Amino acid sequence: MIQENEFTKELVIHHRGMVPYVAYIVMSGEVQLIDQQGNVKLAGPGEVLGLMEVWNHMPYEFEIRTSAGTNLLSLDRSLLAKMRQALFNPLA
Repeated sequence: MIQENEFTKELVIHHRGMVPYVAYIVMSGEVQLIDQQGNVKLAGPGEVLGLMEVWNHMPYEFEIRTSAGTNLLSLDRSLLAKMRQALFNPLA
């Protein structure tokens, strides 16, 4: 399933160490990725977050925090599994 989420305020959407069940595409605004030492990396429109973590059932190494006015497209685990199958095993 694909769902668009609009965030009107800053919100933590994933905590470091959690295994995600959705990946996100940043449609507008920005997302902060905060590591264990408190270093911040920004992700903006067009960037994909959590794809490899969902595919490989790995925990996030970052806390993910939205900014006000951010729109994210969420892609759930079942959709990502179908995409992975189509990309890596197209004839299977």
